[in-house]
Amino acid sequence: MKRLEEIFASGLLEDYVLGTLSKNETDLVNSWINEYPKVKAYIDSLEASLEKASVKNGIKPPKSTKLKVLRDLDPEYQKPSISSYLGFAAAFLIGILSMFGIHQYLEHRAETLSEQQLAQIKADCQQTKDELKSAEALLFFLTHEATQTTKLTSNNTELMVYHNGVAKQAKIRCHNLPLLGKNETFQMWADVEGKMINMGVFDGSNHSYQNLEFIDSAESFNVTIEPEGGSDHPTVSKIVVSQKV
Repeated sequence: MKRLEEIFASGLLEDYVLGTLSKNETDLVNSWINEYPKVKAYIDSLEASLEKASVKNGIKPPKSTKLKVLRDLDPEYQKPSISSYLGFAAAFLIGILSMFGIHQYLEHRAETLSEQQLAQIKADCQQTKDELKSAEALLFFLTHEATQTTKLTSNNTELMVYHNGVAKQAKIRCHNLPLLGKNETFQMWADVEGKMINMGVFDGSNHSYQNLEFIDSAESFNVTIEPEGGSDHPTVSKIVVSQKV
């Protein structure tokens, strides 16, 4: 049926499963589900694939670190909240959809799309797979038993430093850092036996995870404002926040 071909080619069914449609679009897809058994069967198959893939690819964190991680992701965490998982869930669902739904998706749309459009779809799917791998790696790092967290606060400024002596990796997550002047950057320093060691510069973007240099045996973490590109030594007069480990 031509109408069914148009529905499958619309791309709305995949977005419906991901929950990214507007209310009007959702109502439209619901009407298709009620009217066409094949649409309902396709939606059911996508949802089943997502559920199976979620179980297969899920990473179960150690019980000893689960609560710690949730509180790190949401400083105001008191009880399980779906908002704590949204960032990772989106990446996992998109990646899983690309892996399990792409063949059906291309099959339905192959007759209506050009080779260039099909190539773009495949490229987009590869990108979502890469994003999925990145999300998995970040989640594994955050839930690893050797990952330690240090919270740095000053007024409204809040930073979380994650450092793992086994993986020799460190990351930072920022919230409400002060505004930088022109040609300025934030720089992290580790105090090791009284010596400030450079851990790298970062831009201070809210809630994003950024890589730092891992420094073993740090006694404290310190953030200063430095000229763009960073400095060899910290500008003590421009310390933003400091915290013992």
